[in-house]
Amino acid sequence: MNTGKKEMTSLTYLFLFLMFGSSQGRVVTVPFSPLVRVAGQTVSIRCDVIKYEGPQEQDFEWEVFKGGQTLQLISTFDNSFPNTIYIDRIHSGAIKLVRLKDNVVELRIANASVADDAIYRCATPSTDSSISGNYFADVELKVIGDNLKVSPVAAPAVVLEGSELQLRCNAARDLSDRTYLSVTWSIQRGTSPSEDIVTFGPDNVLKPGPTFAQRYADGGMRIDVREGGAFILTLTESLPSDQGTYTCQAQQWVLEGKNSWQSIMGRSVQLGEVKVTAIQKNLKVSVEKPTLVSMGDNMRLNCSISADNLPSLGLELDWLVSITASASPSTLVQMSRDGIVQNVSRPVGLTRIKPGLFGLLVHDVDQSSSGFYSCRVRAWIRQSSGLWYPAAQKVSDPVEVQVSLPAPEFKVNLSGAVIPQSTGDPMELDCHVTDVSHLGDGRLAVTWQRGGGAPGDLPASSQLIGGLDHHGDLSPGDAYQQLVKEGQLVLSKVKPDTFKLRFLQMSAAGMGLYSCTISAWTRLRDGSWQKAGEVRSGGITISWASRKPDLAVKAEVLRNPASPGGTFEMSCQATVQNLQGEEFSVLIQKTPAAGGNTQKIISLSENSILKLEGWSQPDRLDDVILQKVGRGNFQFRMSGAQPSDGGAYFCDVAAWTRESRSGWSRTISAESNRVSLAFSGPDLAANVSIRLDSRSTYTGDSATMVCSMTAQDGPANTNQYEVQFYRTSTSDPDNSDLLISKRQGLPNKSQRCEMKGCEMYQINPWTYRFSVNNLQHSDSGEYHCKVTSWLQNSPLTSTKGYEVVSEKVLLTVKFSVWRSVQMPLLYGCGISLVVGLLSVLIGYIFARCLQHGGIRSQSKLMDIEMD
Repeated sequence: MNTGKKEMTSLTYLFLFLMFGSSQGRVVTVPFSPLVRVAGQTVSIRCDVIKYEGPQEQDFEWEVFKGGQTLQLISTFDNSFPNTIYIDRIHSGAIKLVRLKDNVVELRIANASVADDAIYRCATPSTDSSISGNYFADVELKVIGDNLKVSPVAAPAVVLEGSELQLRCNAARDLSDRTYLSVTWSIQRGTSPSEDIVTFGPDNVLKPGPTFAQRYADGGMRIDVREGGAFILTLTESLPSDQGTYTCQAQQWVLEGKNSWQSIMGRSVQLGEVKVTAIQKNLKVSVEKPTLVSMGDNMRLNCSISADNLPSLGLELDWLVSITASASPSTLVQMSRDGIVQNVSRPVGLTRIKPGLFGLLVHDVDQSSSGFYSCRVRAWIRQSSGLWYPAAQKVSDPVEVQVSLPAPEFKVNLSGAVIPQSTGDPMELDCHVTDVSHLGDGRLAVTWQRGGGAPGDLPASSQLIGGLDHHGDLSPGDAYQQLVKEGQLVLSKVKPDTFKLRFLQMSAAGMGLYSCTISAWTRLRDGSWQKAGEVRSGGITISWASRKPDLAVKAEVLRNPASPGGTFEMSCQATVQNLQGEEFSVLIQKTPAAGGNTQKIISLSENSILKLEGWSQPDRLDDVILQKVGRGNFQFRMSGAQPSDGGAYFCDVAAWTRESRSGWSRTISAESNRVSLAFSGPDLAANVSIRLDSRSTYTGDSATMVCSMTAQDGPANTNQYEVQFYRTSTSDPDNSDLLISKRQGLPNKSQRCEMKGCEMYQINPWTYRFSVNNLQHSDSGEYHCKVTSWLQNSPLTSTKGYEVVSEKVLLTVKFSVWRSVQMPLLYGCGISLVVGLLSVLIGYIFARCLQHGGIRSQSKLMDIEMD
């Protein structure tokens, strides 16, 4: 069956070609021949058809011409089309037809072998209205053996920055196949994607990667091809960025058509990981140890430089100098890569003693030559293009150079012009300079110190009082700045060789061992000043017999309130002995009459700062005041005193003396005697009683209670009373609810009587009546009243006084059965009587209507019916 179809198809193609072969129309195309591929690879042959009529999707048939035979291979529309020798490979998917577009298909042959060499024809059945163009195209497939071989040569594991790096890759194939080779070197840095360095071939053209194009143009890389398939990539100068893992890829190419290269095979091998040792890591710079030079001599310093490839490096050298090890250095002299010395700021010389060793020579050193010296080196690498790039820079550790000075030749004597005998006396000390030599146009400066009680303690425990520098500027010590500002301490230069220290008033803390230090300063050539030497004087011990200060405090009541709401006043008098220039701080405290911890009320500091200590009653913040009325004399006043303010009051007084620094020092403290706050007027305590008109009532009734007060000694004119009624429920005996309250001169305040008919009114100044209407069972419980006295301090303010609570009375609200049914029964009887009378009336009216003659009809028929 397939043979007959094949013959019919061939005859059809021949007939169509003879009739329309020379006309233009449908065009079927396949790749150029021969199509060379490698055995074992997948071969793809594309077939396109254009300029056709009919449906958009076209069908395709593939045939194979091999050994004089024509074999049907595969079709897009006829599953029975393939020859039997291809059936198994088609079913396994080794040979398949993939439609890429409606008019494009691709024949794919997996794992191709040499046996697949043949001519392949792609044909398209006609869907056109007229036969024109070509309906098939042939392509020759040539399958060659897999003979591409690639072998790596291990790359060097470590290279030095700036040195040459060679990457060798061996690649070969069978030359009889007329194929071509290309070799590509690539690098992968860490986890970054691999990047191509350069590709050589297949047309013997070198193509650098995008980031290596400039390097190739500068001559930084080259490729050598040697016999036996050896390809060598040379990086002329290794850079830190060249560190990574290198790979070599060889590809086998064929030339299809005129200028179309097609890769048919490729293999990659890893050359290994290369690490680039940076010059920065092995470059070492050092300067010889610190040097001591005498003034006027020449100073020599050497800078030593070492590196693995030192001869190939271009070196720049800078000598740096700074006043201190932590200060920013300045450039003293420089030498370029060409050995040119420049930027010379002093009479110095810079020479290259030998490779890696540079010498610095400073002539005629003076004080300005002292400092910390270091050398800074910049290493450059020359590239193939002739350009230099900076590879590393390092600065040596600084070394100290000291220029020795002539020893100061002068003496210092300390004498006391005024010696204090007691606290508060003045003191004057004179510091004299004698036998001065070798000072020239130099200047003198002085510093004053105070130490311990023995000369041996002075160096370790001395305290700086202050000094005058060589410009005459005053610089007091931290602990004496306030005394200088206040004029209590004066430092001056009274003669060219004499300095004076003066205290206007000495304190006990000022005793100790005093000394002075004179320093000589000389001017340098650059105009600055340098200390040339210093000499410390002997010490003078300043001390006197001091007496222990004594402090006595007395408290006295100035006014006791006659009754609550009055004013309490007390005074505190402090007297002190053996103390001068003191100030006092006062703290008023109270011990409650009922006992307990002592309470702090108010204080006045040594700087006259008033502070409320434990007095925190919000409505009485202005009721207490403490003021100073004289030296050591203070007065405390409390307005609106209450019974809760009762207790023993006393003063805690401390004496303070001014310290040498800004501030005060607590010297001694004492407490006064206790004085009591007690009311001298009548006792306003009152008795309160409650009376209930009826202790047992029924629901719906009203209950009335009367709260009465009886004062023991009569009320004060300034007193007001607040009356409150409470109820304690039988279900919650621990809690009492406030029902209503009333304060004299103010309206009632209802708490629990909003929904009830509760009311309270005053019968007389001592009696209040409270009524509860429409009692319910929930109103049962114990009732009591509470009376609070308010003390009128001013027309607008008052304070709370006594609180007196009455005894409780029990109110029981009963449930009456008769009352509960009385009204319903009355209403029922009334309604029944009305309904009965209405029924009788209606019956009577109806009966009368029936008996009336006018109602009967004159009709006989109606009469009969009525009868």
